[in-house]
Amino acid sequence: MAESFFMNAALYIHIPFCHRKCFYCDFYSEVAPEPQYGDFVAALCAEMKMYASIMPWQEITFETIYIGGGTPSVLSDKQIATILNSAHTNFHFTENLDITIEVNPESIKFEKLKSYKALGINRISIGVQSFHDDELKLLGRLHDATAARQAVHEARRAGFDDMSVDMIFGLPGQSLDVWRENLMSAIELDVQHLSMYGLTYEHGTKFDDWRRTGKIRAATDELEREMYLLAIETAETYGFEHYEISNFARPGFESRHNQKYWDGSPYLGLGPSAHSYWGVNRQWNVRSLNRYLKLIDQGKMPIDGAEQLDNSTQETEYIMLRLRTGRGIDLIDYQQRFGYEFGTRYAAALRRLESQLPALIKMNANLIRLTRDGFLLYDDICGEFSVSD
Repeated sequence: MAESFFMNAALYIHIPFCHRKCFYCDFYSEVAPEPQYGDFVAALCAEMKMYASIMPWQEITFETIYIGGGTPSVLSDKQIATILNSAHTNFHFTENLDITIEVNPESIKFEKLKSYKALGINRISIGVQSFHDDELKLLGRLHDATAARQAVHEARRAGFDDMSVDMIFGLPGQSLDVWRENLMSAIELDVQHLSMYGLTYEHGTKFDDWRRTGKIRAATDELEREMYLLAIETAETYGFEHYEISNFARPGFESRHNQKYWDGSPYLGLGPSAHSYWGVNRQWNVRSLNRYLKLIDQGKMPIDGAEQLDNSTQETEYIMLRLRTGRGIDLIDYQQRFGYEFGTRYAAALRRLESQLPALIKMNANLIRLTRDGFLLYDDICGEFSVSD
């Protein structure tokens, strides 16, 4: 494997705790007593030590660390320091290391943010979701709009100049005007990055139960389309670049960590439910805090499953990941990797899309990427390219 592959890695650390589970969320997290936080941090450090002695992770160099969850900011600043110190002890990092931590407004204060900055964390991702208190209550969030704004101001006062805000659109009962107000509230905070997601009803969540029983009603496809297009138009008007389906950044402030997922770089995931990928290999950890702690205590890797990707799966995932991005697929790189000329291999698929091609896809000799309308039909378009013709 090329040496450059080992110089382009990402480290993801999953913190599996929340003060309360949001009603729409399907990410793995638990509401646990604070004493268990310390047990988890100790186990996480032990997991790092295990990986430090095995290939390829003992030689690989990481360019990014992303502390996600869950709600990482429920941990104390000393616990976050312990995690980062362990990472630096066990792994190799580039000098220009990018470290992001996810936070929720109700669980951060100025002093904790100052501590993050002193630890070398240089990017904050704030889970806001809405600037309307009634929507925040509906979502099960623990903060209000005032706290959301305050979190951004406090992070800036603590020295952060790279901040991202998460927002959700398509909420039950949400109008286009209310979504526009949410957009403007986020933009007026002068952050550098916006992540904007359409609400999904994941199996097992309260929102999915409420939708099926008629307690709430999902937004129509047409309204979601209008909201998404409004997000793109508004963000671009105010200087954000639409560099991935759901992500917008001011120039130079794209998420370095997330781009590694999309460009096929290796990544190591630590903590319950975290996934790892390198080359043709993928593995994932157990989705249970108790099982995770027990396995670590027994000196075992907390791995729940693993697979080797065949050529077809590698190609399909390559296409799907790169079509998510504004850069799209480099057709020369595609041909070098898989030995096919894209236009020839997928000629039938392109013919099926031909009547809509100008509206959905832009393609030349070197590049194929989706337009705004193409992003709206991302799943359908990827389906056309998932099996060769």
